[in-house]
Amino acid sequence: MLFHMTSVFCKSAFGRLPSRIEVLSVLGGERVVFKPNEDTYKQSLDYMYLVKSMLPSAAPLNLDCTCAI
Repeated sequence: MLFHMTSVFCKSAFGRLPSRIEVLSVLGGERVVFKPNEDTYKQSLDYMYLVKSMLPSAAPLNLDCTCAI
């Protein structure tokens, strides 16, 4: 879920996907690298809409925000 949220946030806030997302496990020291692309972004967006639909009173998702541009 972290990768989905990060991909959608970066695309919405900065207008582009990050080149990679790295997560370091504090307990195990394991590093996980995820390289998002347009196909995985579409999957992430679908997943976030699914999560939003499961929330009891979710606010409308505005992907057309130009506040960071």
